Amino acid sequence: MIGFLLAIILAGVAATQVKIILVFLINLITMIFSLFLAASFIPNDPYWFTVVGRNGAVVFIAIIYLIGQLLVRWIVRVAGRNHV
Repeated sequence: MIGFLLAIILAGVAATQVKIILVFLINLITMIFSLFLAASFIPNDPYWFTVVGRNGAVVFIAIIYLIGQLLVRWIVRVAGRNHV
């Protein structure tokens, strides 16, 4: 969990230097790659992924990651704008 939050913060800070469309594009590519890897290496266990399934869990985490990045990006931009 700490590593996931650290990755969100670092990616959000790095995302302040690029256009928003590129942030969405990179996250979309990452989500597609994650879906491919999950299908290749994680068995679709109906007991473990009862609510949304394996692919739904991957997409859910990708959306949480994107929202976290955008939130950190927004906070850093607003804080940087107020200090300049």
